[in-house]
Amino acid sequence: MSIIEPTTSSCDEEEVPWVEWSCLINRTLAKDVRPFLLYRATLVTPDGGREEVEIYLSPSPRHEALVLQGLGSMTGIPRVYGVTKPGSEALVLALTKGLTLDYWLDEGQTIICMTALLYVCKIISRMHSQGISYGNLSVTNILVDIEESGQLDVSLLGFHRTNMNATEEEIKADEIQMYSLIKDITEDIKEESFTHIRDELRHLFENIVGALTLVEIVLVLCGFLNNHPNGLVSPYHPRNP
Repeated sequence: MSIIEPTTSSCDEEEVPWVEWSCLINRTLAKDVRPFLLYRATLVTPDGGREEVEIYLSPSPRHEALVLQGLGSMTGIPRVYGVTKPGSEALVLALTKGLTLDYWLDEGQTIICMTALLYVCKIISRMHSQGISYGNLSVTNILVDIEESGQLDVSLLGFHRTNMNATEEEIKADEIQMYSLIKDITEDIKEESFTHIRDELRHLFENIVGALTLVEIVLVLCGFLNNHPNGLVSPYHPRNP
């Protein structure tokens, strides 16, 4: 399978939101493992307000900032404040709760992982409906937070490969990445309560030629969660209803 690299247009500097390094105070090195996360800091806004933020060393900070601006009203997408200047350019995002999906996998929390993937499918489906591909699906780019109510808060990171004018091939590549991720997670299921469902999923995947669409993947995940002895976990609680 060939890897499709999205084409991205050059960014007009006047369109990119900028953040002065001098406005980022109380910078501390991030201790948790997230791709490209460097600092957490406090952003002093022009009106004198203060916002807790995260600073990422994005491979394409200007492109990613413009992408996140365009997706800003979508649930599961981090709020972007801008790109740092002068000097080295980094991406400034709002503080995002949660641990990466690979943490929950290592903890054996299969039902949390499958529920999170269900909502990642919904986020990416909304992007696809606007002609936007994601292009960077991995267990380290999915953040999952469990609220006190038991509900999940799911966010995506890593939009430097996103194409705002996606081709059909790039849309399909997202579906292939999601399908491959779910197959890999299925192979790692070890809990006894999931053994029967795991074997059913393995059998299903063995008989599929090609990859499932996102709609088909959602149906598989819903069936998986409904067949679990504990039923569906609490529904996803959107941050921006």
